[in-house]
Amino acid sequence: MRRKSIEKKLFLWVLGFCLFFGVGLALWIIHSEENQRIISAKKSLILVSSRYKDTLEKKIEKKRKLGTTANNIILESLTGENPTFQTEIRKDNQGAFRSTDGFSGAFLSNLNTLTLEQKRLFAVTENLWKDIAPLLLEDFYNLYYISNQNFIRIHPKDWALEIEPDHDFSTDIFYSVGTPEKNPSKKPVWTEVYYDSIWKKWMTSLIVPLYDKDRFLGITGSDFILDDIFNHIELMAKTEGWCKGFLFDNNGNVIVHADYREEILKTQKEMNAKFTLENLNNEGLAKLISKTTKGKQTFSTPFSFYDRKNLSYVVVQPIKFLNWNLGVYTDHTSVVKGLSTLRWQIFVISICLAVFLALLLKYSFNKIILQRVKQLGAGVSAISAGDHGFSLEVVRNDEIGTLEKGFLDMQDSVKQKITELEHKNEELQQFAYVASHDLQEPLRMVSSYVQLLARRYKGKLDEDADDFIDFAVDGANRMHVLINDLLTYSRIGTKGNPFQLISTDEIIKEVLKNLSVTIEENKAEITYNSLPSIVADKNQFIQLFQNLLANAIKFKGKADAKIDIKAEETYKGWKFSINDNGIGMDSEFTDRIFIIFQRLHNRSDYPGTGIGLAVCKKIVERHGGRIWVKSKEGVGSTFHFIIPKMEESS
Repeated sequence: MRRKSIEKKLFLWVLGFCLFFGVGLALWIIHSEENQRIISAKKSLILVSSRYKDTLEKKIEKKRKLGTTANNIILESLTGENPTFQTEIRKDNQGAFRSTDGFSGAFLSNLNTLTLEQKRLFAVTENLWKDIAPLLLEDFYNLYYISNQNFIRIHPKDWALEIEPDHDFSTDIFYSVGTPEKNPSKKPVWTEVYYDSIWKKWMTSLIVPLYDKDRFLGITGSDFILDDIFNHIELMAKTEGWCKGFLFDNNGNVIVHADYREEILKTQKEMNAKFTLENLNNEGLAKLISKTTKGKQTFSTPFSFYDRKNLSYVVVQPIKFLNWNLGVYTDHTSVVKGLSTLRWQIFVISICLAVFLALLLKYSFNKIILQRVKQLGAGVSAISAGDHGFSLEVVRNDEIGTLEKGFLDMQDSVKQKITELEHKNEELQQFAYVASHDLQEPLRMVSSYVQLLARRYKGKLDEDADDFIDFAVDGANRMHVLINDLLTYSRIGTKGNPFQLISTDEIIKEVLKNLSVTIEENKAEITYNSLPSIVADKNQFIQLFQNLLANAIKFKGKADAKIDIKAEETYKGWKFSINDNGIGMDSEFTDRIFIIFQRLHNRSDYPGTGIGLAVCKKIVERHGGRIWVKSKEGVGSTFHFIIPKMEESS
């Protein structure tokens, strides 16, 4: 398994962090920009709606003042002196009185004869209308006076000349909204928006009650055609370029909306027809108008709604003097227009910055820390490989500099300790070798004479003497084996062969050949698959496998021994495993068995010197590896050892 260097890991980690931070920052910037645009759009909606509201209110106020002034002039004329001229009044075939001077017209419903007061009314209004009507017609479509005697004077004249002779003005909305019963405040009022079938216009009327002190004389009225307001609101989208406007009254009737101009104009054009919410094919806008008219929505504060399923932001402003409301709105798409391109630009810039920052941090880390850490690592590797002459330079007096100084101190200390250990180990190995070698000669003499006694005097002495001779022979033999094993153990580190490339398969075959008699006698079954070639000491590896397999056979259970040999490649090297179905052991003894002369069983049950596994451990450690065992009593054991990958010795 290939390991990634800390440099690559750190770079990937820093890159990931920078990308995460960069993308997060980009998302935050985009989100902030979107919120800022929404806030800005809402503020702009308030400003635009206030501006259009002020314009409308100024227009309405101007007309209200004109209408009130005209009303005062009419009142003065009606209550003033009699006119000096007499107008022509004719009675039509149906009994209604009508008159016209070509500019205005007058009408009075069915009467037998006219009173002097009624004649005066015809004359005064005709004269008056010639003076004041032209002044008002710049702002109003017409000017009319309806008296409490069912009399009307109006400009243009057509309506008075065409009206039904039995028409009752008290039932008209224009007259009734100004009566004391409907308007006790006596203030000017505006009618609802309506379609006038005679003028064929959408309009609203300014009605001003006419009083002589507390006596109600009638009303003066002026019809305001809404074409100018329609155009003013409908052109908002073109004028502002990003928002739209609409008007609706407190009863929920839509007065004007640029997107519904055709629908409004197509509404049944009967007298007093209205464009209601039922005619509005827009659920979101209908809900908005309904909430506003029911007082569930705050005026002058931006809020959200869905215009034909499109998220939009709107501000609703009440219009002074009228029961109208002005709505100005814009859709979310228009607010965040261009943000998609900006989003990608920010993402690209963030990613580029993240990569640049990661590379910069990598370079800085590599320059300031990693190169020095690598140098320390090289020093540790050199010392572990036995190279104690490694040179290290202390670059900076910082934390790593302190570590470098500590490393140099440790290096000196290790050199000193290793030198001492080498001397002591050399002396110890020499002692062990000499001791075991020098013991061979007297042991052979003792063994020879004891065996001679056994052959010559066996059965000639008493039974105790024969036992003593047997004990002496057995002890000499065991001492011989022990000295040989001890000699083998001492030679592992000093008398080993150079490492070379060997085939583990061939090693196993040779071991099985050496143990063939033992395998056959114990009916042991040993299996293995294809094993790797490694760099090692061939003779010591034969001894390693032979000791482990012999132990597996020796410590078998009641069943025939079954032993399986496997090898797998790891990042540390080749890991070998030898699994058996033997008697196993308790886990508390798994470390103890690798110590020299340590035994878990009586010699009478399982013969041996207790050196075999210690030899295995020393062989593995000479190859730079590690050996351990996992075992369960009564189930079996698995011995593992790892041999690092090495270059072949020259």
